[in-house]
Amino acid sequence: MHRVIFPDQDGVSLVIPAGDYSIEQVAEQAVPEGVPYLIVDEVDLPPLSQQHAWTADFTNPDGHGLSDADWEAKYS
Repeated sequence: MHRVIFPDQDGVSLVIPAGDYSIEQVAEQAVPEGVPYLIVDEVDLPPLSQQHAWTADFTNPDGHGLSDADWEAKYS
């Protein structure tokens, strides 16, 4: 199962996808506009109990979050 991670003011945030959207659609909608994200395999993540200490390299992201209007235009 894939997850989405992105940087935030406290370190790294996690998005757990649900529904019928692709992982890319979920990432582009859930991640704030312009913020880079990575799509990772759940088994590669450290325990959630240690999320406060997670770090990741976002220099080569899988994509960036889109605005609501841009997401609607892309997927409608």
